[in-house]
This record gives sequence, structure tokens and C-alpha cells, in this order.
Amino acid sequence: VHLMIENPSTKIDWFIDAGADLIYIHPESERYVVKTLAYIKDHNVATGIAVNPDTSIASIKEILNLCDYVMVMTVNPGFAGQKFIDFTKDKIKELAELKEQFDILPTYLRYDVVDYQKLDGYTSYGLQKIDPARYEMKALPAFLEAPARALKTKLDENILRKQYEEVKNSGMYDQKLHTYRTSCSLENETLEIGRIRAFTPGWLERESNFMHMTFKFLYGLLKSENYDDFFEEIRTNFPPFMDPEIYGRSVLENSSFIATSCNPDPAVHGEGFVARLSGSNTEVLSMWLIMMFGHYPFGVREKELTLRLKPILPIDFFKEGIVKTTFLKSIEVIYTNLTNLHSYDQMVVVDRYELIGSDGKIAKVINSPVIVGEDAIDVRDHKYPQIKVYLGYKNNK
Repeated sequence: VHLMIENPSTKIDWFIDAGADLIYIHPESERYVVKTLAYIKDHNVATGIAVNPDTSIASIKEILNLCDYVMVMTVNPGFAGQKFIDFTKDKIKELAELKEQFDILPTYLRYDVVDYQKLDGYTSYGLQKIDPARYEMKALPAFLEAPARALKTKLDENILRKQYEEVKNSGMYDQKLHTYRTSCSLENETLEIGRIRAFTPGWLERESNFMHMTFKFLYGLLKSENYDDFFEEIRTNFPPFMDPEIYGRSVLENSSFIATSCNPDPAVHGEGFVARLSGSNTEVLSMWLIMMFGHYPFGVREKELTLRLKPILPIDFFKEGIVKTTFLKSIEVIYTNLTNLHSYDQMVVVDRYELIGSDGKIAKVINSPVIVGEDAIDVRDHKYPQIKVYLGYKNNK
């Protein structure tokens, strides 16, 4: 529905009730455009802004994040038979350039002076002194950091899913290596953005696979419960899955960065450089904890301590149905998957726990997905050196 009317907010409900799935409004026709767009979204209807030929894109830039669609009018509204207004093609081009900025959450912004008054004299650099009157905000090319941080938040799952898909369809995804880069191409930026522009593409901080940042992004996928995507991604982004001949070092250690395929030297594509023992390892440990024990192993229910061991692992990580790991530094945990499913499948639950004493015998069996009260305290206090956890089908409970 394209509303070419004054104060469309007074008529919005008519079209929502009639079943409209997309409503366009003109920004000039509504005093509170943001409020009207938000109202449309609140009713699960897609939002659109219609731009007249004499409406600048700059004037709607601040509300584009509220819009699902933009309609560029190539003739003046009101009557038929008009000729195509050629300069409206520039508006479409400008919107296309903005689209990438808004599809992927911007990490870095800059403000360009677009209006100013000249002052007397020159700066120490020999430049004319000015008094800025107006700035225009512009986003730098997309960086991986903002989407990585967004994935760890409580934003709507559809928004987070879109961020992941947009990143993977952008220049940040290395189609050759199936890994991620720190950013899209910075080739058209100047040295004013900082030292990152001075590096060779695909090297150090510039458009390389900076492993700490890539792992932040993968950790975000895991935190946002995009498990299938996460396990697909780690098979090309975790060193243990890489070809050591290409990686160029032990696949049991992380690197500071991996040269990506935009580097002008093909011989280094996929090779890791500089051992990394801090940030990357921290992200790996955070992911490992969730993979092995679930998001929140310990909790409190009715003032009692609870423990729920719920691994998040694909079926092929189980060898003959078994995965072994260590909990709380010294407790051996043995998972036995009695299903043919991933452990994170909705049909899989913990069937029972066997708490093994220091004599190697079963000290206690808990036929529940959750260990509660004194039993949870005993596990926390290392009373049992081994725990056997059996994963079964939910409908068997």
C-alpha cells in the first residue's frame, strides 16, 4: 500500500485491518515519521518510505534503519503521462551505496564537514582555518566487530540471523578460504581512517582473518543458538580442521592472523602468522565451555543449587556414541549419546546421571535432566571424580 495522503497515521489502521503486508508513507506527509513507522512495525507489517524526486536521500538517512523498503519516485506524484526524471537514477545509486552500510551494523562512523565558514589564517599544516557549520555522518565499510558483538545480545533472533547472512554475503567472507576478514575492502578509503589502511590487503589488521575477531563472531553464533551454522563454520575456521601444510604451523595453536585471499601474494593465502596466546584462546575456551556443558550449567531453583549438563555437539563429534571431557578442573565427564541426533536437537534430553565415587563404583543414579540440591553441591565440591551422562530421546521420558 502506497499512501500518498496527508497525516497517514490517522488511516494506518484501516490498511492494517484490511491485510496490508507493506505500507509506504511519504516523510513530508507526517509530522512524526519515526512514530508512524514504529507503529506499522509493531503490527508486523513491513515499512516503506516513498521518496519524491525533490526529496534528498540525506533527509531520510536517519530513518532508513526503520524501513524495510524505499520507493524512489521517478516522476512527480499526482498525474499520469509524465516523462522519466533522469536525476532520480542518482538517488537509486546513493541508496544502493547506503544499503550495505545499513544491512550490516556499522562498526566505525566518521563525520565529514559539509558546510563551513572560512576563518582568517591557516593551520600549522598550511590548511585554511574554518568554522564547521554542519557535518554529515558516514559509515566506514563494514567491519566484523559490530555484527560479532550484536550476536551476543538479546536482539530479535530474526535480526541476528539477517546479520549473519549479510556478513556471509559481503566482502568480509573469503569465498576461497571459507573464513572471515576483519572488514570489507578499504581500498577506497584514505589514510585518514588510521594505520589499518596502510597495511597490505589481507595482512595484519587489514582485511585479514584476524583470528580473535573471527572467533568473537563464531562465539556470537554459538551464543545466539545458531548451532548448525556454528558447526559448519568451525570446520573451516578452527585450526584443528585446517590443512597444516597451508596453515604453516601446528593446528593445535592459534595465530594472530591468517593471510586471506585478497592478499596480492597467493603463496601466503591461508597461512597463519604470529602465535596468539591471549584473546583467541579466551574465545576458544568460552566456546568450549558452552559446547561441553551448555550455556548455564549451574543455576538456582527455589533457593536450591541446580546443575544441568547439556552439551551442544553434532553427532559426528561422538566417537562410538561417546565424548569425554573435564569439568571443574578434575571431574571426568563421559557423555553417551543413545540417539542418532545432535545433542542440541530438541528431541534429545539428559536421560540420567551416574555419579561415580572414588572407588570407581556408581555412588548415585539421578533419573532427571537436572541435579538438584545437595547432589549439585556435592558435584561442585568434587565429591565425585567421574560423572556419566546419558543422552536419550525426549519422548522416552
